[in-house]
Amino acid sequence: MTDVPFGFGPPDREPDDKSGGDGPAGGGFGAGFEFPANLFPGNLPPELAGKVPLFAELQKLLSWQGGPVNWDLARQIAVSQLAGGHRSPTPGERTQVAEAVRLADLWLEPATTLPSGVTSVQSWSRVEWVEKTLPVWSALCDPVASRVVAAMGRVVPEEAAAQAGPLLGMLAPVGGMMFGAQVGQGLASLAGEVVSSTDIGLPLGPAGVA
Repeated sequence: MTDVPFGFGPPDREPDDKSGGDGPAGGGFGAGFEFPANLFPGNLPPELAGKVPLFAELQKLLSWQGGPVNWDLARQIAVSQLAGGHRSPTPGERTQVAEAVRLADLWLEPATTLPSGVTSVQSWSRVEWVEKTLPVWSALCDPVASRVVAAMGRVVPEEAAAQAGPLLGMLAPVGGMMFGAQVGQGLASLAGEVVSSTDIGLPLGPAGVA
């Protein structure tokens, strides 16, 4: 036949060629085909980003420069898991919470010499709990994640590291994605169980806020 399908073609070598015709110029499937060098572009032009949304999102994830944990990804995962049961406190519920905190503060005043420290009272939804406590989680998790990513780079033998080259530079963004996904899932689970910013024994809220 004259019109051969894409990826097939007549062999370029003689039948007695030792290579068997299986090389790049052979007559097997994919003869002469090469993957484009820019299959995974490093920077998509804005006018093309909308045409390849998968690559655009991957580029966005891999371009995170905010530390060893991708906190944008963590927040998005946590919010997406909490979206189904999301409900903001009503004005009446906010008033009840504020009165309960002030009453507890009044009872504790004569029982301890420690100062109250409460300057304001806030009522958070589960999503707000995640967003308001992210700064503290960042301070807690970033040093650990940084050490883990550094350890991942050190376990690669020197010979392999020399060959891997730019691939080693992907450890940080890939590690940031991995940690971001795990932390996001953990925060979503915690947000469904806690009732305050101190349930886990750490002051996760802003200073002075109950």
